[in-house]
Amino acid sequence: MSGTKKITALQLYFVLILSIGITNHVLLIPVLLHWGKRDSWFGAAVAMIPLLIWVCLLYIVVKRTKQQYMMEWIKRKFGKIAVVPFKVGLIAICFVNAIITIKDMVTWTHVTYLPRTPPFMISLLFMIFCFFAARSGLRAIAITAGILLPIVVLLGYFVDGS
Repeated sequence: MSGTKKITALQLYFVLILSIGITNHVLLIPVLLHWGKRDSWFGAAVAMIPLLIWVCLLYIVVKRTKQQYMMEWIKRKFGKIAVVPFKVGLIAICFVNAIITIKDMVTWTHVTYLPRTPPFMISLLFMIFCFFAARSGLRAIAITAGILLPIVVLLGYFVDGS
């Protein structure tokens, strides 16, 4: 193996597909189905409008920053003080996303196949696993995603039943 810590494009795709799949199935789809019922497709279609606006804004930012690191660009353009709210907001979004995901995953795991295990223990095990995965780095997460994605897709076909 080479001494590089970079990941390949294929590994990046595996991580993105798993991340988007978990986000959709754990966070978005249950909320859409709960509130939208049979008209949930309309909410997904309307969500394309802010998505297109976001993509355009992202394109503009990437062009203007010439693909520099975002924090460095904000610091250089607006000063050190402007970076702090941006970092705090980003950390808050990641933290809330992590809390919601762990709560839903623990609830699902507890209800589905570990009903006699205390939710605290399930949560603790998931958090320990996530800690060591993050500590090992993005390359380890990408390799794990490459192993898990085919399994998730295969098991998804069994759950689908069609």
